[in-house]
Amino acid sequence: APTATGARTSHRPSTAPEPPTKRSVMRLPLPAPNHALDWTVDTPLPYEAPTASAVIADLVDVTRTFGADPGHRVPALAFQPESLSDIRILPMAEIESAYYLRMRVADEPGVLADVTRILADLRISIDAALQREAGEGENQTDFILLTHRATEGRVDEAITRIQALSTVLSKVVRLRMEELS
Repeated sequence: APTATGARTSHRPSTAPEPPTKRSVMRLPLPAPNHALDWTVDTPLPYEAPTASAVIADLVDVTRTFGADPGHRVPALAFQPESLSDIRILPMAEIESAYYLRMRVADEPGVLADVTRILADLRISIDAALQREAGEGENQTDFILLTHRATEGRVDEAITRIQALSTVLSKVVRLRMEELS
């Protein structure tokens, strides 16, 4: 409201209730012998776990660098920027891997020959093949192939051709296989 000397304002405390909080006291051991850091964290209750974990992560970062010489600190992104180099990232079609291929096929003569001819035409070598006998009264079965290493592009093309066969009754299931030795 205006007065003879200027405007007058009044401030009242908010009547909105404070959100419930949880007070946590945590102890973080420091690298120096017999040193620790105690801190108190007040977190709003709905955010207790995420907020507390973020605080702990920040404190771990601080203590990790405490006392470490700059040459041996783990950088924030966990790699040394000067160790980066430009390497070509391959398109998926150029990635090489061995493959597991499984398909449901009609149980009739020539199916195996049709599928393996497609693979041979695309220079995809077969490591192993398994076709079980169809169950009694069934006229279809699963056909499983393991390939040697081949490019993803050639395998994609092979799958497209295989699925176009009238004797292949399902989509081809493909899994990339990596040797871990």
